[in-house]
Amino acid sequence: MQFQLTYDAKQDRMLLRVNLGDRVLGFWLTRRCCRILWQVIQQRLNTQLVPGVTPQAQGWMKQMQHQQIDKKLDTTPEPPAAIAGEAILVMAIRHGSHSDGRHLIGLYDEQEQGETFVLSAELLHGLIKILMESEKKADWALNLDWDQQGSPAASMTLQ
Repeated sequence: MQFQLTYDAKQDRMLLRVNLGDRVLGFWLTRRCCRILWQVIQQRLNTQLVPGVTPQAQGWMKQMQHQQIDKKLDTTPEPPAAIAGEAILVMAIRHGSHSDGRHLIGLYDEQEQGETFVLSAELLHGLIKILMESEKKADWALNLDWDQQGSPAASMTLQ
């Protein structure tokens, strides 16, 4: 699985391309959706921390983990992959844990069409990296901060 995230200034949205090997799916992410996705990611990262750690220490631990994994990531830019069908506008994000400990993140539109992805720690941190980079290019000022606790909700729907 490979992620590509690009900012479309004309639409003021980000296009997340997910290359699954046999097909490429597209998901439009609004500013609000990216803010919620960041909260979901923070919640997923919090599940891997030692209980009882202060919020400040949690932020530091998440950032250190990201830096360690980031060194191993292949971030060679590739041309945008062609999407199979039309990209969907994400209106709901669901998350949880897979039985083997990996992360589940689902992206869905209003009609509940979409996909749930099973992400290793490396893929989750790859998503973090491109989200942080793309948010800066978009100049959305979302304050993607490592100290955020994330949302305790199991799912979120944009309304």
